[in-house]
Amino acid sequence: MTVLLALFMVINFMDKAILGIVAVPLMQELSIEPAQFGMIASSFFLFFSVSAIGFGFLANRVSSKVVLVVLAGIWGVSQMPLAFFASVPLLYFSRILLGIGEGPAYPLALHSCYTWFTDDQRNVPSSVIFQGVTVGLLISGPVLTYIMLNHSWHAAYLLLGVLCLVWLVPWLLF
Repeated sequence: MTVLLALFMVINFMDKAILGIVAVPLMQELSIEPAQFGMIASSFFLFFSVSAIGFGFLANRVSSKVVLVVLAGIWGVSQMPLAFFASVPLLYFSRILLGIGEGPAYPLALHSCYTWFTDDQRNVPSSVIFQGVTVGLLISGPVLTYIMLNHSWHAAYLLLGVLCLVWLVPWLLF
């Protein structure tokens, strides 16, 4: 379960990185000016912190397993439409929704993990989960760039949407 939570964080950070990686072809295709792109990118943080607080309260009342399913579902729903069509309003909606789903991700991954380990056993699982952050940052550049250059920026979004859905399968099974 700890490894699945680390993979959860890998996907989380790849989701965060994708907009910067696909920026040039996306801006060209949708005729987006740099200032408008900046607004789209920053819209991610509109509800990021608020959702972390809201989902934190929810996690105290509902199973962490369920809350993490909802978060991964939000990520997939926010990324998948951009694989097939894109517009400026959809980009805003996608980034805002992604921020809502990713704001609480790391604290809730740790919260979930901490339910399985005693206080004196939490250091290693916490470190494993945090390594998901590092791995996500390390692989997002080369992997997403490769997909974008060899297929399209839309395919990079498709990959992330599919990864969210694929992650859900073992999480729900185990």
